[in-house]
Amino acid sequence: MHVAVSGTKRSVKSTRTRTMHQCLRSREILQIIVQNIPTGQVYNSFLDTTPGSEANHVGLATLASMAQTCRAFTEPAVDKLWRELPGVEPLILLLPANSWTFQSFTNGRNEFVLTRALLPEDWKRVNYYGPRVVSLSWRDGRSSFDLPVETFRQIALYRRTATLLPNLRALEWCSQAPNLPYIHLFLNPTVTELNFIISNDWYEGILDEVLPTIPPLCPRLLSFKFYTSSVICLPIPIPTSSPIIWALESLRTLYVRTAIESSDTLLQWSAMPSLQTLRLDCSPISVPLPPLNTPCFSSLRRLELLNIQFDASLLEFFRFIHPENLTHLEIQTNSRLGAQDVLELYDEVSRFITLDTLIINIFSEHILPAYLASILHLPLLRTFHLVNPHQELDDEAISDIANAFPSLRNLRLKFCKYHSVTIGGLLPLARRCKHLERLALNHLRNAAQLYAFSSSAFQLQTRSSARLRRAGR
Repeated sequence: MHVAVSGTKRSVKSTRTRTMHQCLRSREILQIIVQNIPTGQVYNSFLDTTPGSEANHVGLATLASMAQTCRAFTEPAVDKLWRELPGVEPLILLLPANSWTFQSFTNGRNEFVLTRALLPEDWKRVNYYGPRVVSLSWRDGRSSFDLPVETFRQIALYRRTATLLPNLRALEWCSQAPNLPYIHLFLNPTVTELNFIISNDWYEGILDEVLPTIPPLCPRLLSFKFYTSSVICLPIPIPTSSPIIWALESLRTLYVRTAIESSDTLLQWSAMPSLQTLRLDCSPISVPLPPLNTPCFSSLRRLELLNIQFDASLLEFFRFIHPENLTHLEIQTNSRLGAQDVLELYDEVSRFITLDTLIINIFSEHILPAYLASILHLPLLRTFHLVNPHQELDDEAISDIANAFPSLRNLRLKFCKYHSVTIGGLLPLARRCKHLERLALNHLRNAAQLYAFSSSAFQLQTRSSARLRRAGR
């Protein structure tokens, strides 16, 4: 305390200053606080054009305030703000304001235009924020302004010796054909996840130019998703891209949304030593597969076949897969199946005895409960989803499911509304499926009694069904 006397007045001035709590000086604690601030993926939050949820925008405002509070808060807050970018626009706008402008068009869109040559010092702010970016998701037309191909050309010209995002891990690139080649501006050896989405006006020549650059620029790629943005499956030249995918030796996850027109494609993928997840979306397998002495895809653990066409080639493809390693199988067909087709499909599925998750979504003719018998031999199954509008079930079928899958944790049955499953028919699930956590049914007879059943019959099995969390229709 400092006391100063001046004439007859006495002034008292405190020299004590407020200090921040010691806990907030710990970077580990600040990291925990920052990581629990919700931000989500708020598209164009930097540009304020497309609002996201209120909680996410409040989180972004909180981080911005933290970054301006004190030096201790700045780095953790800025790291979180720039960790996931909804586009490349925030990076582009870091360039000096006197180096670019907006050109307006009659359709209401603005176009970003560089007005002068970029100098090394113009990249100072980009170099400060760029290393913080871990995930980038960019799609044409999602922001309030467009980036013409000329802008990418100039950026590529001025950035020959450095990468824009040196610590990038995940990249989603959905662009029109003229901008496709400039994906290399963001590719580097740190990228482990690449989502490559091609719009409807792609050009084969440009695609052939882009794909070969991926293996040398991203040698440690673990996940590669390659598909079109169109609902209609476009005939992208898989024979051309297949050797490129095969060159990714460390690849573990492969998502493809194209037509497979060559058996060599599947042969090459099956030989990939690290491939664990394969998803074919809207991919008709309409090629004959060569006979093999032993199954392939020896490392495959997860197989998803979505919007797939059911035919003899699909059944051959199942025989192509090693039956003792697969733990997750999802099948969604886009064609109507006959009764014999369903029986053959169930027979092939029953080969995968190590399945932990089985999801079947088909549209078929009237199917009797007896058809389920072939898939009731999977002792390790914990998640079972069966969606078939024409599948008939009864109390005996529910009892068979409970007996066959005692380790069930998640059961969803969506089937014909004219079936004979009753409230009492669910009792075997409560008695035998001791670890059941989630039950979803539809068109249950006397469904009004379901909640009374959940609070009485299931509570009688408290010890065996203590983990049950939800029962729904």
